[in-house]
Amino acid sequence: MSPRSFHTGRPGCHRWQVAAATALLIACAASAAHEIEANRLALVLRDARHLTLSFQLDAAQSLHALLAPELPLREFVMAHAAMPRPQFERALQRAQQRVQQNTRLTRPDGRDLPVVNWRWPEAARWQGALQRHTMQAIVAPGAHDHEPPLEVQAEALAPAGLGRVTVQPPTQLQPMLLVWYRPQQAWLNPRAPKADVRF
Repeated sequence: MSPRSFHTGRPGCHRWQVAAATALLIACAASAAHEIEANRLALVLRDARHLTLSFQLDAAQSLHALLAPELPLREFVMAHAAMPRPQFERALQRAQQRVQQNTRLTRPDGRDLPVVNWRWPEAARWQGALQRHTMQAIVAPGAHDHEPPLEVQAEALAPAGLGRVTVQPPTQLQPMLLVWYRPQQAWLNPRAPKADVRF
């Protein structure tokens, strides 16, 4: 069938269809971008055995999913934003334990690779993100939350060279964008002051 057969013959109809399709694509792209802004995990193989993990987490969505997914998000955020700090710290510790217990790296031989040396932002930063989320919901309830994600770091050390690993982050934090790579590096010095870098 020729593409021409899709024309209706009404003035401006084709232009409207193109505009509508373009708007739909932009909306889909924006939606995907917002999803990517939510939760991410980057795995970096620093050397043959040393793997670092870097989570970028949306504070409100992540704590809600980890602690009380049965509650409406707004109710959860408002309650935890107003909590006394010691009580909030206890809640954050429960969330941390669930992430650490449910993050799994599995070697090709089926053995687990322990994830250690977890580093979390302090409780004040988590609660501050919830407080700003609450204020934005009051001032601009329909606006997209532009709160930057919080970074959680950890690492793993394999007993031998690590060429492959199976990654399973906590299901409560999914969907999650997973990125992995092994950096390439080179020394620069006065005799070799530049490098040809290819991507």
